Amino acid sequence: DISLTGEHLTVSAMRPAVEHVGYSGPSLPPTKYARSFRLRATALDREGITAKVSDGLLKLFVPKAPGFQSRKITISQN
Repeated sequence: DISLTGEHLTVSAMRPAVEHVGYSGPSLPPTKYARSFRLRATALDREGITAKVSDGLLKLFVPKAPGFQSRKITISQN
């Protein structure tokens, strides 16, 4: 689950319980993971945020707002 609330982007997931086959020890219980990132709300394009999973890797793309893109400034001579 990915959510954006105000300036906070939160990524959370739930890992199911893991049973070990052929092992008499304890199994791993289900575990919830969450990570939150603080983003400057004025510097990002909220509608342009995308997420993609490929080969078990989550990729988030958070583009800058058009007014916050870097640009080159020329120096004029008098």
